[in-house]
Amino acid sequence: MWIASICWVAAGLYYLCMACNFKSLRISIAIIETAADFFADTKRIAFVPFIYFSVWVGVFIFWLWGLCGVASIADSEGITVSSV
Repeated sequence: MWIASICWVAAGLYYLCMACNFKSLRISIAIIETAADFFADTKRIAFVPFIYFSVWVGVFIFWLWGLCGVASIADSEGITVSSV
């Protein structure tokens, strides 16, 4: 019963804080709605970083592929220089 009473008092205090800051709360909600509308209209904001990341993952994979190819050329003794 005590926990329920404490929760009701906390909820009442929270409601008073919201009522006192109602103007700021409306402005904050309007800003979030505007940002959501902007993001919904410009999908490239989400796709450009994903495409950039994908390209560089591909470049990294090709570098590893090339490194494995060069490493597989060497014999068991490694690459040695021989005079001609």
